[in-house]
Amino acid sequence: MKKLVTLVATVALATSLAVSAQAQQQTQQGQQGQGQQQMSPEKQKELRDIYNNHYMPFFNETDLEKKIQMGKEFIQKYPDTPWTQDVKQRVLAAQGQLFSQYLQSQQAPQLEKAMSLGKELLAADTTNVAMQFYLGNIAGMLAKSNNYRYKAEGEEYSKKAIAAIEGGAKPQGVPDDQWAKLSKQWLSILYQGLGLFAQNDKKIDEAIGYYKKSVEYDASDPVTFYLLGFNHYDRYVQLLNEYNKKTSEEKLASEGKALFDKTKAEAEAVIEYYARLMATTEGRQEFEGIRNAVKPTLEDVYKAWNGNSLEGLPKKIESYKTTNSSGPGN
Repeated sequence: MKKLVTLVATVALATSLAVSAQAQQQTQQGQQGQGQQQMSPEKQKELRDIYNNHYMPFFNETDLEKKIQMGKEFIQKYPDTPWTQDVKQRVLAAQGQLFSQYLQSQQAPQLEKAMSLGKELLAADTTNVAMQFYLGNIAGMLAKSNNYRYKAEGEEYSKKAIAAIEGGAKPQGVPDDQWAKLSKQWLSILYQGLGLFAQNDKKIDEAIGYYKKSVEYDASDPVTFYLLGFNHYDRYVQLLNEYNKKTSEEKLASEGKALFDKTKAEAEAVIEYYARLMATTEGRQEFEGIRNAVKPTLEDVYKAWNGNSLEGLPKKIESYKTTNSSGPGN
């Protein structure tokens, strides 16, 4: 995830710097144009005061948060000066840089600040697919920490970004060869987020559908396999308990057989997704906790449907190490 953020944050920063350079050029042109105009001594003094006491302090400010606030105050107080348009552009540039800093921290308080700032930036460019992705992704990242405050907004931004990307939209500044891979990673992240939002709303079928779509685009994130395995295991336990309550005669009836098939299908899904999780996390210390939590469940379910034996499971896990494609359970 950090690689994704860093790449596009760099693009965003470069765009901000380009905007800033353009603004500087506009300022110079505005100053030249102003100098060519005839004005009263009082007006000249007023403009000099604005320039020296308000514009230049804003221009020289290096603290991005202060610069943004000073710029907003300048725009509100002086809406029609030779430097107002320049200030607007520089505020946007500073917001872009500050947004990148917030996003790269990946800490909840900073992410919430990025969410607020990102909405301002999107308001200035409502079709910005990168910002739509950022906002949907931030809401999904917060959801992983059980913070669903931005769930509704995250769902809205994610769906807009998905529609745009699947429709062929591409962020400015990202080379085509990089976008071919990055777009799939973005879509995978967004679909995973939609799954989290749906799961929080108890819409499990919808959540599983989103998680499966996430895997179709990028099958390298173990978290998605965990979420799929978790939900299928929950279903498996419910169906198994229901099946075990039936009498021998009821199990042999058509309804009992259908329930058996459903239970078996859920067991197979648990085995597949947890096996894929084990395959994608082997040797990755950051996932050691989740591996230890999943392994007993994986082995118990596998043994229950394979003659109380683990024979074949290591080979199954190994097979998933060589592919990032969707498995049969999808």
